[in-house]
Amino acid sequence: MGILVNARMTVHRFVSNRTVVKSGSVYEEVYCSKCKIQGVRQKMSDYIEVLSTGSSEAFVFCDGGYRQPVHVKVIECEECSTNPSYANIQPDTVHRTVRPPNRCTLDSEGVWVLGADEVPIKLVRGEYVQYKEKFEQFLNTKGL
Repeated sequence: MGILVNARMTVHRFVSNRTVVKSGSVYEEVYCSKCKIQGVRQKMSDYIEVLSTGSSEAFVFCDGGYRQPVHVKVIECEECSTNPSYANIQPDTVHRTVRPPNRCTLDSEGVWVLGADEVPIKLVRGEYVQYKEKFEQFLNTKGL
């Protein structure tokens, strides 16, 4: 049995591929139009059994389903030394993420934070890690 996903509550955009009648049961083969995962849905059911997730990263970060972390910790930044807008973006600094500016989209390629001039700038994957304050505090109390 694969992963069960509620079709009404998921961010995936499932599209019917074909309807199959087999051994007296009717089900529908579906796929996500964004990340291409495949699954089956029993007729009259809200749940889809995901059969093939392809890349687990594609499944989790489906364009319709990416959730931006609240805080990120910068690990490296190429623009930091050359662009004055990145003056406050230095390794080991923590920043709260913000909404993308107009005509830009939220995607799994990076996050938006406020630059030195209070204008949103994008950090791309590899330049940051998700910062989980409570976990960091736990590690500090354990001396790790």
